[in-house]
Amino acid sequence: MAYPTSIWDGNTPNRDRSLAQKKSPNWQDWNVLTSELIAVENKLGVGSREDGSVETGVTQVSDSSPVQKTVLSLKDISIACAEGTTKEFGSSLLFTFPKGAIKVLGVVVDLKLTSTDYSAVEEGDLALGDIAATDRALTGQDITWLAAAALTFATGEATVQSHGDIVAVQDGTTTPKPVYLNIAMDNGGGAGTVVASGTVTITWVNLGDY
Repeated sequence: MAYPTSIWDGNTPNRDRSLAQKKSPNWQDWNVLTSELIAVENKLGVGSREDGSVETGVTQVSDSSPVQKTVLSLKDISIACAEGTTKEFGSSLLFTFPKGAIKVLGVVVDLKLTSTDYSAVEEGDLALGDIAATDRALTGQDITWLAAAALTFATGEATVQSHGDIVAVQDGTTTPKPVYLNIAMDNGGGAGTVVASGTVTITWVNLGDY
């Protein structure tokens, strides 16, 4: 019954939540509640971490689980690629981190792209940035979270599987940092639409806010 093997539905040998029973807790309820709490604490690693030592006059509060893994599942996300001077580029906002100094430990992208506008062998790049692409060249903040990965459309489809890590801490203490999916096409085939499906997995830490 205990988490994380299963999710507790609130029922115990003494009561059935679906009946909205009004009973005082007894030893059976207590046993179930404590077993669930112990299971959650074990999962979180409470009591198992090694804290650093502090000096006189200093106290500490440590979070046992600061690392988060966010899996973004994309389903038919439409990205309009505007025609530039000779090339095309487009973006779609996927996610916004909470306020704070954000350290991304790594990103894994597994996406399938489709397009009727780029159905021939058209080449380009895909990246994750904290601004929307404004030019064909994906550089700087266009690739904050993931460097440009090559893509090739053949018969209207392209698969992008890429991963990378981020060295610099990103300052989202004033304005929370967004995550844009940026696409740029190489061949100058004109304006068009790209549809993205798949997953973007981000492992990250919020180092804190002011």
